[in-house]
Amino acid sequence: MHKILFTGCTFSEDTIDELKYQGLEIIPASNHLADKELIDYLQQVDAVIVNGSEYYSEDVLKAVPNLKVIQFFGIGYQTCIDMEVARKYHKIVMNTPKVNSYSVAEFTLGLLMTLNQKHLCFERECRNGVWKEKTFFDLKDKTVGILGMGHIGYYFAEIMYHAFHANISMRKRK
Repeated sequence: MHKILFTGCTFSEDTIDELKYQGLEIIPASNHLADKELIDYLQQVDAVIVNGSEYYSEDVLKAVPNLKVIQFFGIGYQTCIDMEVARKYHKIVMNTPKVNSYSVAEFTLGLLMTLNQKHLCFERECRNGVWKEKTFFDLKDKTVGILGMGHIGYYFAEIMYHAFHANISMRKRK
């Protein structure tokens, strides 16, 4: 059985039970572990899923020779580990590409609609008893410019094209 620490664990009990049935023991932990507490947990496991604010410093990695894999629960891992140190101690570091890309694209659409429809202005004025007419434009058939066509940009373009028949003008990253 492989033991995996999951800081800031988001798995349900059913998921944890299913993974145990498949030979993976998930050890849920807080998402704010101090170095000593983190080291204590890591000495018992083969891998860790990082979904907390802990930092995997040289002191931490040096103290846990049995730890093999550090899986970051998201796309960025630079805030939680120094890759040079990870290589020095032979740790495999992975991330989870696209784990929240569609959600971020949807959030971007929400921000665009909030700004376009002037929701915040309407909300503030309504609370103050002001009832003024505001103008805004439809998003249908508009041209949308997207800088960077990574996963989020691609999903956002897809949403805009299918939902609003938008023309997409894009600039890929260099």
